[in-house]
Amino acid sequence: MGFFIRLFFCGIIVSGLGLWFMRALEFSDLYNVVHKNVPGPCKFVQGIDLGAEDISVLPNGLAIMSTGLMVPTESGGKPALKSFDFSKPEQPARDLTLSGFKGDLMPHGLSLYSTNGKTFVYVVNHPAGLLNGTGEDEVLKFLWQTDKQTLMFQKSFKDPEFRSLNDLVVVGDDKFYVTNWFTMKSPIMRQLEAILFVLPLQNVVYFDGKAGTVVLSGKYGANGINASPDKKYLYLMEVNKKRLTSYRIESPLNLVPVDEKNLGSLCDNLDVDPESGDIWTGCHPVGFRIMGKMMFNPKASAPSQVIRVGVKNGKFGGSTEVFADDGSVLSASTVAVPYKDALFIGTLDHKALHCKLTGLNPVLKLKNFALASFTDLVMLKAFGVGLLCTLGIWYFNELIKFLDINKVVYSQQPGPCRAVEGVYVPEQGYQGSEDVEVLPNGIAIFSSGLNYMRNPALKHVQGRMMMFDLSNPDEPAKALRLTGFTRKINPHGISLFTVDGAVYVYFIHHAMDEVDSDESVEKFRLDLETSTLVHLRTFKDPSFTSLNDLVVAQEDQFYATNDYVLRHRFLRTLEYFSFLPIGNVVYYDGHKGRKVAESLRRANGINMSPDKKYVYVAEAGAKRITTFRRSANGDLSKVSSTFMGTLVDNINVDPETGNLWVASHPIGYKIYLKVAFPVGSVAPSLVLRVNVSEGVITETTQIYSDDGRNLIGSGSAVFQNGKVLIGTPTHILMYCECLTC
Repeated sequence: MGFFIRLFFCGIIVSGLGLWFMRALEFSDLYNVVHKNVPGPCKFVQGIDLGAEDISVLPNGLAIMSTGLMVPTESGGKPALKSFDFSKPEQPARDLTLSGFKGDLMPHGLSLYSTNGKTFVYVVNHPAGLLNGTGEDEVLKFLWQTDKQTLMFQKSFKDPEFRSLNDLVVVGDDKFYVTNWFTMKSPIMRQLEAILFVLPLQNVVYFDGKAGTVVLSGKYGANGINASPDKKYLYLMEVNKKRLTSYRIESPLNLVPVDEKNLGSLCDNLDVDPESGDIWTGCHPVGFRIMGKMMFNPKASAPSQVIRVGVKNGKFGGSTEVFADDGSVLSASTVAVPYKDALFIGTLDHKALHCKLTGLNPVLKLKNFALASFTDLVMLKAFGVGLLCTLGIWYFNELIKFLDINKVVYSQQPGPCRAVEGVYVPEQGYQGSEDVEVLPNGIAIFSSGLNYMRNPALKHVQGRMMMFDLSNPDEPAKALRLTGFTRKINPHGISLFTVDGAVYVYFIHHAMDEVDSDESVEKFRLDLETSTLVHLRTFKDPSFTSLNDLVVAQEDQFYATNDYVLRHRFLRTLEYFSFLPIGNVVYYDGHKGRKVAESLRRANGINMSPDKKYVYVAEAGAKRITTFRRSANGDLSKVSSTFMGTLVDNINVDPETGNLWVASHPIGYKIYLKVAFPVGSVAPSLVLRVNVSEGVITETTQIYSDDGRNLIGSGSAVFQNGKVLIGTPTHILMYCECLTC
């Protein structure tokens, strides 16, 4: 019996550790890459160097904020309440005089309340420090004196339920909801509470002017809180769960759950747009970075993010990423407040940004072995078990990183976007725009109708080569007529090459025999006057095992990627999830092919710098872009690899700037399901602009993203003269005007 009891408790411990480990992976965002994203021109607000943790704005555009929440003792700075005028963004924020207040100030969350022509400012205050654990937190009430531009102290509210306050929202005269982001009072117990973030230990308190009552308990890190403009709904951010929840206020003490939404980011304070009712929130998109900053190294930087969430009657709609930065410009954003066509972004302890919203989008993630005492046989077994465990841990790590199970994709557009007509007509077997390239005259050529895995469910789909005129975007795309080529085409990656005024189109063709399929590169000459492709040559080679994309270096000389070694569709599924580096790049010199780059993880898109010195390869299986330097004989030598945090697909190169335009699949398991089960499934899209210098990636900017409702699985993106085309393997071709490029 004792053995079974011990086994039972061991099972509980192992299960608990497993739960903690899985939640820690979700919380920490170890594999999340933050790509730059700005809504328009942004400038630092002068006068703010110690953060702007929470901000509220008056109807006249005057913002009041709390600063200095995490002031380093050696900085000499002091916590304060400041003001900033949206109508005069060039002027610095200024300290507000606190008339009549004699206590210690360390302000945190704040809320404004107006009644009878007066405006009151309620502020969470930690007089003994942010994480002191003494239970001395309080809420301060000030009267805003417009004529003197000062705050007159009114009173202080304390209550036994005020354990470790974070944010508040005032719903009546001296009546407010406030969040406790810790419930333990002892500093040691608070450390334990932080470690046990997987447990719902925090709460929300309602203060009626006299006493506080816990109205919501069992919350995962209760943080930002706010209410709808009509005060009918309460919004709460559970930061440890990355979850936004809404409640209908039946009565002050009776909150009825309405909706919840996973924001996929550690979001902080909540601001509600008084006109639209949308929620704006400052977030920490990489959990381990913000936790490391708060607990171990306050001087470290942490990425920033601003998300806008649509709300109607307490129900959450789509979410849009408005701003993102890897921490190099703005560190640890905590709040975002819009006012007319501008946005104020505050931080934990850094600076603050004022941005113009020129590109704003409408709102539409064992045993221990004592080896020295074992016999040789047992040692060998132990080694084998250890090796298997190591391989298992490696594989589990790679699988979690690849699948993006907890990832959330936000909607973002660079400007007005719409589907190009004539591409997606599923009832006629027309779909997809897998790879897109554009000529200097604005004519885009793209492949359509790809059946990548030769899936029987797509046997009705017709392969086509098509063209679209960027200078006449209202016109539909047109199918190009193929002459001299009688087989049914299944086109994949393409590359254009111009010489002596003639335009040649090379594309990868997958024959439809599933088991022993032929891989070939087909060469055509483009006749724009007749919208015709004239077939000139077929290239085949034993090195062409599973072609994906190509880039032509000289006429009939090209680089091509092999993303698989195995040919059968079922075996490719096993290969897909093996994460083994067995992909390669082949160089075809006009006569035969040879491998010039090996050990690649599912080599996908490929392209070349305008000066032809560098070759860029998308390793979809590793979510990275690898750069190679070309030699005169076509050989490649590795320069660098950059983890992109998304399954990178085709790469296009801007001929003027040399920047890369990369289409990708931000959630791994969804694009796999879309490829394996194409009917009915959807996959998100993500387009990045990648700056490079001498073959090395220096900066990435997010241009477009969608959760799959409007665009399914972006496969290619090309930019020309302020216009962007986004292709997909099995869906539409998207045309966008890029106002933020």
